[in-house]
Formats: sequence, C-alpha cells, structure tokens
Amino acid sequence: MRDYKSAIAAQQKVVRLWPENSKAPDALLNIASSQAEIGENTAARETLRTLVKKYPSTSAAEQAKQRLSRR
Repeated sequence: MRDYKSAIAAQQKVVRLWPENSKAPDALLNIASSQAEIGENTAARETLRTLVKKYPSTSAAEQAKQRLSRR
C-alpha cells in the first residue's frame, strides 16, 4: 500500500507496548525498511543499530547487521 508513515507508526506501537514480544525485533526491521523507502536513511541506520543493541541474538539483528555493513 506504500503508506510508510502509517506502517512506521503501527510498528513503533508494537515495539513500545510489547518490547519483549518475539515480533518486536521484526517490527524494528520493518520500521527501518519503511524509513529507507521514504528517504530517511539516517533514521533507518539508527533504527538498525537500536535493533542490534536491544535484540542481538535474533535473526532480525543479523539482517540489520548485514544492512548496516552495506551502507
């Protein structure tokens, strides 16, 4: 649907309300993807760094590390 700002808001709600949920790391990864799509590259990198820091042993964190190494 390409409504990235709404997607970011929805995913931020997941992270804020349920930070211990197994979906939280994926939500951060989705936030970073949406930020990158709308040209917020600095914010996207910061979100990826936050993901790696908060959820280091998740598959989402591995993907975040790969994305950070490519930028």
